[in-house]
Amino acid sequence: MCRAVLAAVVIAGLGSGVLVRAAGYDSWSKVESAEETRTYGQQIREGKFDASQQAFLTGILLPQLALPANRSTIAHVRQRIREIATLNATQPQVYEGSNALIRDAMVKAARDSAAEPLTRVNAMMLVAELQGLDRKPWKGAGESLALAAGDGTLPLEVRIAAMAGLVRHASAGDSEFAASVRPAVAEIIASPPQSSPQKADAAAVTWLVARAIDLVPLVEPAPPTIEGLARILADHQADLDLRVRAAAALAKLAKTGMKLDPAASIGTIRSLAVTALKRDLDAAEARRFSRRIATGAGGLEPGRSPVERAPPRGESMFGGFTGELGDATVIDDDAVSAAACRRDAWRLAALADAVKPEGGTGGIATIAQGDLAAEAIALASLLRKHAREILRTPAEETLKTALTDLRESGATVAPAAGRQPPAEPGTASSPFDDPAASRP
Repeated sequence: MCRAVLAAVVIAGLGSGVLVRAAGYDSWSKVESAEETRTYGQQIREGKFDASQQAFLTGILLPQLALPANRSTIAHVRQRIREIATLNATQPQVYEGSNALIRDAMVKAARDSAAEPLTRVNAMMLVAELQGLDRKPWKGAGESLALAAGDGTLPLEVRIAAMAGLVRHASAGDSEFAASVRPAVAEIIASPPQSSPQKADAAAVTWLVARAIDLVPLVEPAPPTIEGLARILADHQADLDLRVRAAAALAKLAKTGMKLDPAASIGTIRSLAVTALKRDLDAAEARRFSRRIATGAGGLEPGRSPVERAPPRGESMFGGFTGELGDATVIDDDAVSAAACRRDAWRLAALADAVKPEGGTGGIATIAQGDLAAEAIALASLLRKHAREILRTPAEETLKTALTDLRESGATVAPAAGRQPPAEPGTASSPFDDPAASRP
C-alpha cells in the first residue's frame, strides 16, 4: 500500500476521532503477514518514525481493535499491536513517538460515544498496557489514565480499564505517579459512581472505589479524601470489604491533628467486625430455615439423605485405618463455608491492623488518648486473636465464639461523653425481621 493512501487514512482517522481502517486488512491475520508490517519493523529498527510509520500505526494497526473478526482473540491482538509498534525499536525517541501516538489515538477512541463499548474498553486497556524501553509501564500514559478513571462522564467500564492501568503504574513505583493520580482518587472516593437502579453494576462500582482506596496512601490525600474514607467506613449500606479497606487506608494516614473522630472510628470498626461475622452466620441460618420451609418441618428434600459421606470400612475420617466400619458424617451444605470463614479472618486481621498494627506504630489508636487508647489496643488484640483462631479452625463455631467475645467486649466499654456506640444493623433474630440477613 502506498504511503499516500496511508497518509490519507491517518489524517482522516485523527481528524474524526474514529478508527478508520485501510482497505484489505479485515482481520488480524492479514496484518501479521503483511509486507507493510515487515517494512515498519525494519524502519523503526533503523530509528525512523515519521509520517510513513505513523500512517501504518493509525491506518493498519490500531483499527484492528474495532473489527468484529478479532473479538475472539482481542487480548492477543492488543498485545501484538503493542509489540509490533515498538518491539524492534532501539531508540528512545521511537518508543516515545509510537507510544504517544497510540495513547492519543486510543484515548480519543475510548472517549468516542459513537464507538462500540467493547472498542472503547479495549482502546483504554491498550493505553494502560503501553510499555517504555525498560519494559515497565510507560510513564507517558499515567496522566491520561488518571483523567479517564476520574471522569464521571465516561462509561464505568472505561473508567475501570483506566483504573487497572493506574494500579499497574503504582506497582511499578512511578515517581511521577502521585501528582497525576491524586485528583482521580479524590474524585472517586468523594463522589463514587452511582450504580444503576437494578444494581447490576454494583460490583463494578465497588471494585473501582476499592482500587482508589488502595491508592490513597501513595498520593498524600487532601482532607476531602479523608472525609470520604470516613463516610465509607461509617456507611452501613456499603460493601463490607470496601469498608474494611477504608479503615485500613485511614489507619495508614492517621496522625496527630488529623480531622478524624477516633472514638467514632474505633466504635465503627468494632461494629463492622460484629456485622461481618453476624451476616455470614445469619445467612447460614437463613439457608437452613429456607430448607425446612421447603421440605416441611424437620423434613428433607425428596431423595436427599442426611448422610452425605461415610468413610469406607476400616478407613478413619482423619486418615489411617481403624479396623472397623467408620462412622457416617453428616455434611451441612448450608453451613458457613471454609472460604467465607477465611474471608472473615482477613477482615478481622485487617481491622486489627487498622486500629493498631501488630508490633508497629500507627493506626487509629495513634490519635486516641487515655482510656480510648487503651480500648483501641484491647480491641486490636481481640480482633487479631480471633482472626488467627478462625484461620486455624474455619468453622461456624469459631465464628460464633468470635462474635460473642466482640459483643461482650463492646458491652463493657463505657461510651465516651457525648457519643453513642454505633448501632449494629440486622439484630433481629428472625430472617423475616431483617431482609438483609435473610439473603443467602
